[in-house]
Amino acid sequence: MNACAMARGLKQRVVDDNVGLYASLLATNGAATEPVWIDGMRLFRSLSAEDQAAFMAFVRNAVIDSVSSVLAIVDGVSVLDGQEGEVVMTCGRDVVSGDLQSEFLVLFEDS
Repeated sequence: MNACAMARGLKQRVVDDNVGLYASLLATNGAATEPVWIDGMRLFRSLSAEDQAAFMAFVRNAVIDSVSSVLAIVDGVSVLDGQEGEVVMTCGRDVVSGDLQSEFLVLFEDS
């Protein structure tokens, strides 16, 4: 797997699937048990349809930014406090780190 395929996979699994799951869970009448979900569902349902869409767009952007920040660390663009040495991500024997953040972000240029 190369960096481009990894970035596409992360977009699908972490951004598209998770944000879709959050939207679905927030909109359902399911029985939440965790306080953060109960409060989130109450808040989400109190919003107009337009505000719900705006909120989910914000959540999607926060997820994209979070993944991008992690990929910057994996690529060596950013370092953690106290980090010694480089972080390298592999898939099998293939090194995929190095361009992951840029490959990931290019997937969102038109959205």
